[in-house]
Amino acid sequence: MKTLLIFPIILFSFISFGQINKFKNEIVDTIKITSNIGVYMFDNKETSKGNSETLTIVYSNSKKCFFIDSYKKSTYEYSNNPESAIVNSKIIKKNASQMIADTLMVELLNGLSGNEKHIKIHKDIFSKLVTERAIRKVAKKYNASHHFKLRFSTKEENQKIFNQIKTLDSLTIYLNDRFDSTSFSLGVTDYTNIIDIEIITKNNKYIYTGQFTRPLRQPWQAYFQKENKLINNLRINFALEKILPKKFLNKKSISSDTFVNDYIAWCLMRNKLISYIDFNRN
Repeated sequence: MKTLLIFPIILFSFISFGQINKFKNEIVDTIKITSNIGVYMFDNKETSKGNSETLTIVYSNSKKCFFIDSYKKSTYEYSNNPESAIVNSKIIKKNASQMIADTLMVELLNGLSGNEKHIKIHKDIFSKLVTERAIRKVAKKYNASHHFKLRFSTKEENQKIFNQIKTLDSLTIYLNDRFDSTSFSLGVTDYTNIIDIEIITKNNKYIYTGQFTRPLRQPWQAYFQKENKLINNLRINFALEKILPKKFLNKKSISSDTFVNDYIAWCLMRNKLISYIDFNRN
């Protein structure tokens, strides 16, 4: 995998803003982002129940921009024996008609296109996120902060580890190792925890799914027509983080904070400061 990290808050010269609602040479009408957590009950009625949230974004031809059309929260309970459905929904009006920045929509659509083989890294942003303070905080979470106390290691040894974690070389190794799509399973059958991104054009629907069983929901699984592929691109996550409402279901799983925690924890494991079991438990 050759995909590296980029952050959507930075403007890059390679982004073209000529037509922000174009995807795979088609005009985008609507984008639906749905997060769903559900469970199969294994009862006589074959019941499934859970929660879902859907953010619907539409493109305005008159204003030449994307805006939030609706934000819906639902609880549901479905049964097969006999067939029944109970759905309670609530429309959240707070975010209605809110415009979405062109830069974020370009980041999202470019990331989902699957055409990018190399993504630039903005060193300054990475350095601001992955700091000595952040490293110590993650180490404390995994009960490994004692490794950095002077009675267990020297100041020079600590600094060597801090510097290593903050290098782009370590980041590249992390991305290639952590998001190796050949090692992922499809998930479990009695529990659902997904984020779906549905891009709707005049002629097609493109669906991308982020599973909870995959770190940071990477790679995203593409489902449309005869194409079924995996897309490794953190630009998708960080664009979503800026687009989605603050308390949107499952938002934390694709956030920059979750990336920082996962990356630093992986580095600590690589340096044998935490165990493989502890890393995968959190």
